[in-house]
Amino acid sequence: MVKITTESLSNGIILGISFVNLLWAFYLYDALIRIKVIFELLAKFFKSVAIVFVLTIKFIPQIIAIYRETKELNKFRIYEESKKFSQRIKETMALTEVVLNKSIANFMNVADALTLKGYEQRQQKIGKTDFKTSDWAILSTVLISIIINLILVILKIGKINFGSANLSIQTDIKIWIIMILDSLLILLPLITGGWAYLWWKYYVSKTTVSNTTTVKDFR
Repeated sequence: MVKITTESLSNGIILGISFVNLLWAFYLYDALIRIKVIFELLAKFFKSVAIVFVLTIKFIPQIIAIYRETKELNKFRIYEESKKFSQRIKETMALTEVVLNKSIANFMNVADALTLKGYEQRQQKIGKTDFKTSDWAILSTVLISIIINLILVILKIGKINFGSANLSIQTDIKIWIIMILDSLLILLPLITGGWAYLWWKYYVSKTTVSNTTTVKDFR
């Protein structure tokens, strides 16, 4: 006999909440990147990590791009490729000098950006972020799901009891509530994605004059 209990359905809601947490994590990460709050947070609280983060994604790729561009431009200035070792050293040194001169300018731009982000303690507060109603709703959902996760872990809820092959379904008001919550959590990503798709297809793509491939596909 298999008995569907509150604990067995709670196991499903745990999986649903975990999936929703992962979805919100990607959403929040994308939002932080887009509004550049992550740079301010790193510069304010984790400066040693921020310098590596900023240099990795901003400064170092620029140096590599400058080196490649300068090397390609030098091919048009050199009529004959020298085979002498000393001449190659001179050409390499000249290339390095040009790259360093250009990199210093980029480094100064990065330094100015770090200063504005609070590296010299000139910024006492993190930049203000405007929250919309949807942002508050998402934040509330995340907090509620975290609290529910903690309660389920502390109370050790989520065990599934299996019996024989005979199935007997017993339901009550608690089980129906949990089943409804399970269904909503499972369908929530589909509802959210579907709403965004329909909003783009029937509003944004119609009001935006664009011939890009993305807009054409959505239309």
